[in-house]
Amino acid sequence: MISLNLWIAKFKTVIANKHFLYPFFFLLVALHCTPCLGQKKYEREYTVKADSVPDSAALFVSRLFNNSKAHWYMEESDTTKSIEAKLKHSGKHYSIEFDESGQIQDIEILINIRDLEKNTRSKIKDNLNATFKRQKIIKTQLQWVGSENSLERAVLANMPLEGIIVKYEIVVRGQTENVEAYFEVLFDSTGRIESTMEIALANDDNLIY
Repeated sequence: MISLNLWIAKFKTVIANKHFLYPFFFLLVALHCTPCLGQKKYEREYTVKADSVPDSAALFVSRLFNNSKAHWYMEESDTTKSIEAKLKHSGKHYSIEFDESGQIQDIEILINIRDLEKNTRSKIKDNLNATFKRQKIIKTQLQWVGSENSLERAVLANMPLEGIIVKYEIVVRGQTENVEAYFEVLFDSTGRIESTMEIALANDDNLIY
């Protein structure tokens, strides 16, 4: 991806002695610096019976969370379908997501944003304040992404180990220039925004857990 400084250098050359192009230049810079808020995440979630989910998904959950009752859901977006097991284990709320074939995608753990390391928490809040005119955090989840073996070892160790990519998924009620709505904001492990999508849900209860 071309860096912002390189874009600026190129456009300065283009607009030299052409002052009428300056408004377009500043519009381009603003768009380049602002996270994309135009995307919407259309999502529908409904319960499914445990005996209807792929065997590999059911075995993974039962093997690691054998004393916890899992509730299974089918999650449909405008482009994909996934299967999700939601459960409480050792005092923590887990969401384990699989694709339709039963291949694990990620594990999310419900946390309080105050539990994050101070510098990461501050960067996340600064980025939220820069993205929204006003915002309120509704839900914060720690997200682990990795292979099945890596995720299994992380769950057993109760911490991310080698092979795990750590991210943070935060749902906010936010206001932009054009809309006030729920947004799903994905951050990397340092607190940098990776994506921002407006959520269109049939049931707001899905935002909580």
